[in-house]
Amino acid sequence: MRKQLSAGAALLSLILLIGCGGAGVDTGGGIKVGSSNGSTGGTGGGTTGGFLGGVLPPDTILYSTGFGAILIKSVNPDGSGIKTYAPLAQDVYSYAFNPVLKNYVFSYSPDFTGNQYLYKGASPDPEGASPLFPDPFSYIGNVQITPDGRNAVFSGTDSGGNTSIYVCNVEGGSPRVLDSGDYPALSPNGLLVAYCKDDSNGLNIYMIPLAGGTPTPISTSASTNLSPQFDRSGTRVAFTSDRSGNGFDVYTEYVNGTNIVRVTNTPTVDEFGASYNSTGTKLSCVGIDSGGVVTGLYTCPSNGSAQPTLIVNDGEIGVNTYWTDLTGRSLSRGGGLLMHKRFRR
Repeated sequence: MRKQLSAGAALLSLILLIGCGGAGVDTGGGIKVGSSNGSTGGTGGGTTGGFLGGVLPPDTILYSTGFGAILIKSVNPDGSGIKTYAPLAQDVYSYAFNPVLKNYVFSYSPDFTGNQYLYKGASPDPEGASPLFPDPFSYIGNVQITPDGRNAVFSGTDSGGNTSIYVCNVEGGSPRVLDSGDYPALSPNGLLVAYCKDDSNGLNIYMIPLAGGTPTPISTSASTNLSPQFDRSGTRVAFTSDRSGNGFDVYTEYVNGTNIVRVTNTPTVDEFGASYNSTGTKLSCVGIDSGGVVTGLYTCPSNGSAQPTLIVNDGEIGVNTYWTDLTGRSLSRGGGLLMHKRFRR
């Protein structure tokens, strides 16, 4: 899965900050980066400390920036009030805050082998933390906590290069495979997982109950479909697809696969990392030109009635976003994503 997603042109950095119970930073692909996120927002610029957990800045768009030392930033929907957060511990690759237990679950590589383990601790720092299970993965990403605080969902790549969606108890125990696939996203109620899966048509978006069951495709096109994100009602998902044959654009559809809407139609720019605002009327996304150069952070109507508006002009923005709700939503109420990984289109 990751090898197939890595085929193509320019190497891109992408940061995914995960909701559904916690903020997460996914450094993926061996890139050693960090991001630390403050627990409250603000209207001014500058840098703040502390790991993101509990309440997010209200009605702001979170994104990553930089190469090497990756930072999480927030910006108001009109492009004002950019705020910067400070780095994580080295070799921490993905983390999520548990709003019930008030601790963190994170992936960490403790030695020269590069193997990654899933840990829990008072902070996303290996000091004083303990592994949830003894078995390593070559990569662990997209860590998310269910709203009840009981389970962690993540993508794991084994030593053979096979990537699957896993669930494990946050108190420990062997992880359970949901399905082969990558880039999982929990629904707001924590009962469904959307993810990308290779099938006979292409790379498509699937749904599966967290409890397990039969995977259901919600996209069936002969194309590449990536990075699903739920709206806050849990009825629609936004994702990126090249199904038009003219680059990658943002699409939305109901979770049953109906009412597909092409949101963006920009032949010279590809859009990735779409995230819904609180009301589901707008989306944030990141643009990349045909040469693989990031063109900036954009917003657009979710019904496709207008093309994206540039709000942050920064060529080092990572290829994913997360738009918080009007109240600075508690992460325990589920929702969206923000991740850091190596990604080739």
